[in-house]
Amino acid sequence: MLAHRLIETRDLENQIGFLPNADQRERAGQIFAVVRSKDPGERD
Repeated sequence: MLAHRLIETRDLENQIGFLPNADQRERAGQIFAVVRSKDPGERD
C-alpha cells in the first residue's frame, strides 16, 4: 500500500493502534518500523 501510495505512512501507523490485542499491535509496529526504514521516500 505504501509503495503504491494508496495510504500515507502516518495513516498506516495510526491504524496499528486499532488492532485488537497488544501482541498484534507490538508485532505490527515492529514490521512497520522495518518497512519504514527501507522506504527511501518518506511520505508523511
